[in-house]
Amino acid sequence: MSEITGQTRLYAIMGEPVAQVRAPMVFNRLFAEAGLDARMVAFQVGPADLAAALDGFHRLANLDGLIVTVPHKIAILPLLAELAPMAARSGAVNLIKRRAEGGWIGEMVDGLGFAEGLRTAGHDVADQHVLLVGAGGAGAAIAFALAEHRCGEITVFDVDPARAEALVARLRTDGRPARVAASSDPAGFPIAINATPLGMRPDDPLPFDVTRVDPEALVAEVIMKPRETRLLTLARAQGNPVVLGERMLDYQAPFVLDFFAIPRP
Repeated sequence: MSEITGQTRLYAIMGEPVAQVRAPMVFNRLFAEAGLDARMVAFQVGPADLAAALDGFHRLANLDGLIVTVPHKIAILPLLAELAPMAARSGAVNLIKRRAEGGWIGEMVDGLGFAEGLRTAGHDVADQHVLLVGAGGAGAAIAFALAEHRCGEITVFDVDPARAEALVARLRTDGRPARVAASSDPAGFPIAINATPLGMRPDDPLPFDVTRVDPEALVAEVIMKPRETRLLTLARAQGNPVVLGERMLDYQAPFVLDFFAIPRP
């Protein structure tokens, strides 16, 4: 990898925490493979500092774009001037860049990467009934991406019932079959997805009772660090197929490069 110069274009991922993020490793490798003088770094930005940080980032002329991670994917919306199509539908963003006319435009590609990660691992969601646990930014993005892949029905559970109901209402408005779950019980679902932060820490409770997962049902994860969460370890031990959270980032990389107008390697 070449040295950082005065001409190096900068990209960043911001959130709190950021110790677990893999984006700098993934994209710095892609920049090197493409022969680009560009780097990505991580910035820890708490909720109280989001608006001030975004204003500061806008003043950095050599900063060409930002990846947005927890807990800002929904909170950042009022600070943006425009939403791209998937962000507008899902009500969350994970990418932002400057507009020529000023302000930021945001897009959401988490769900696209997640769905592509499932597909390339051999799991077709078409006509399948999916349990989605977590209706935050990542969960909303995944729900709409699964709908694009002709998922049969999406059942949403969230510890905040109002958030689950709001996501289901948006899905139904978009013409997608969806309903709110009364609990996170995965029994009866051929696919169960954790779209919550539960699992990032070793003492976190499980997002759902893995012993209730049907035999041969798929268990999928959004968490990237640890690479294999306790949920996936337990599911694998009882014979269920699993999909790692890191696939969501790995398979959204082309969508990220396209949004930032970065040449693909």
